[in-house]
Amino acid sequence: QQVFDLAADFQRLIQLLLENRTQKLPEANMLSVYNPKPDENTVSMDMDRFRTVKEWYHGTILEMTTLRHFKADYKWIAQQLGITTLQARAAVNRLRRLGVLETKGKKWLKTRRRFQFPTTSLQDAVNGFHQEMIYKALKTLEKKTPLDFEVRDITGITVAIDPKRIPEAKKRIQRFRNQIADFLSKGEPSEVYQLNVQLFGLTNSMHIKKVKKVTHAIH
Repeated sequence: QQVFDLAADFQRLIQLLLENRTQKLPEANMLSVYNPKPDENTVSMDMDRFRTVKEWYHGTILEMTTLRHFKADYKWIAQQLGITTLQARAAVNRLRRLGVLETKGKKWLKTRRRFQFPTTSLQDAVNGFHQEMIYKALKTLEKKTPLDFEVRDITGITVAIDPKRIPEAKKRIQRFRNQIADFLSKGEPSEVYQLNVQLFGLTNSMHIKKVKKVTHAIH
């Protein structure tokens, strides 16, 4: 019988993330802050602009403005997110400059714009964002009450695959993300959640490299 030391594995994963913050890892094809009805106001931004809001809490603050109990108060925002008041104020100012947040007194509005950051190559800023969010997912595993278990879903599946199907799988994952976001955003939002999706190899990648070489030759 095989026994898994989950606590030890968890600590090793955290340590690995902390030690490899600048390591170049593959990132998703797009980062975005969800808008259930993307339209002509959807804006794609380059990496220079993304670097100004690369920390995880920028997108979270933007989504918080849609919560029914939201308070347009830097101290309250900082307390909710575990950041400093100075960080909260600076983040709001950056979001305003990007045009994705409007502040009129105590009324803060997420604009109809959906800001997204298409990526076609490895980017340290994007890698850092994903590592922050994966680290936060790992930290939630330390919360072990029945309620904590009930309000999260951290699951996975291990499967043998044909690497040639990966491009289509990535398209399906993107559709799935949008469908889940559309479903969860209905009603009266009172919390901000993060949906992470990771699809990665566990075995030697030589076969995948061979497939990539053939694909490039065809094109």
